[in-house]
Amino acid sequence: MATMQQSQSSGPDRRLEVVPGGREPGLEAQIAELRLDEVQRTYLRERWLGQVRFLGKAARRAQRRYYALRIVAILGGVAIPALVGLNVGGDFERYVQWLTFALGLTVAAAVALEEFFRWGDQWRHYRLQTELLRGEGWNFLALAGDHYRRFKSHAEGFRTFVAHSEEAMRREVGIYVTEVARTSDDSREDRRPRTDPEPAARVTTEPVASQP
Repeated sequence: MATMQQSQSSGPDRRLEVVPGGREPGLEAQIAELRLDEVQRTYLRERWLGQVRFLGKAARRAQRRYYALRIVAILGGVAIPALVGLNVGGDFERYVQWLTFALGLTVAAAVALEEFFRWGDQWRHYRLQTELLRGEGWNFLALAGDHYRRFKSHAEGFRTFVAHSEEAMRREVGIYVTEVARTSDDSREDRRPRTDPEPAARVTTEPVASQP
């Protein structure tokens, strides 16, 4: 399987090329091989790669919680009608009633928690932002794409990479705060039709005729 690997190019820097049967080295190893100064490599490791890993970890955590709550809601919603339809008598009827009641509370709690924390929205947000930021880094490493193909070395394109990476991180925080980390009550409040305040009483400035 063809994978990306560092190789020596004719220019003063290293580029990425496809090598048949090769293995894809880790990002940290590829960053260490770039002809950049220590400050630039530190930015790639600590800032860019650290943010990619943070977003990826957050996406996986939100996905697990979202799936867990959805599975509870689905299975509980299927089980409750079946329990209600059971025709049992004696002591078993009381047990079935309590079990149905407990399942109903569990399903309601699962749906309420997902609606409040919006783990599904968090998962999709973090997953998208992870891929966008990772793609920006791969374009820089390969000196490819519209932003980096004109550069002959990574050192020349580093400032452009930093500018685009910081803009992507800033935009990610803005989207999370304004769209993802909002409760359903906030969203409903924004969707309410706004009524304009009543216009203030008109003040006339016409002169008043004096009494004779």
